[in-house]
Amino acid sequence: MDVSKVSKGSMVFIGGSVLFAIASFLNWFSFGSVFGVNLAGASANGFDAGFFWCTLWFILFLGAAVVLALPAFGVAAPTLPAVSYVAVGALGAIFVLLKLIIGVDFYDRSVGIFVGLAAALVVTFGGFLVYKESGGTLDDLKDIEKLRTSFHHVGSGPASPPPPPPMG
Repeated sequence: MDVSKVSKGSMVFIGGSVLFAIASFLNWFSFGSVFGVNLAGASANGFDAGFFWCTLWFILFLGAAVVLALPAFGVAAPTLPAVSYVAVGALGAIFVLLKLIIGVDFYDRSVGIFVGLAAALVVTFGGFLVYKESGGTLDDLKDIEKLRTSFHHVGSGPASPPPPPPMG
């Protein structure tokens, strides 16, 4: 494993993704808690909070982290637009923040949702660093045409030859 092949932004993204994975298993909501200690026995972790609030971002963060970590293991990683790492981080942070604001019925917020929000913000920052390391600027994020063309250049290059005709 050669960690020098992983950029600083990728390391921040991967670290935030691992922290979010840990936070997903912590209590996000609890009933009758005092200073984060659950007294009544009713609680909900990130996965219990719902698919769009935690599970989706758990999958996307870890999937993107694996793609960013592949070069350290000598495996060719698929080429994704660098702005996609910013987008997945920002959307995940927004959804976790919304769940923090909305809450769940009469349950109290617990430590896990705060750790999850912090981790999603770290993932967003890591995604922004990956974007900057690829040559993007903050002004480029405001230009829709530049964002659109960044997706059109992914995987461009010579087309692979067609498969051989069937034998027989």
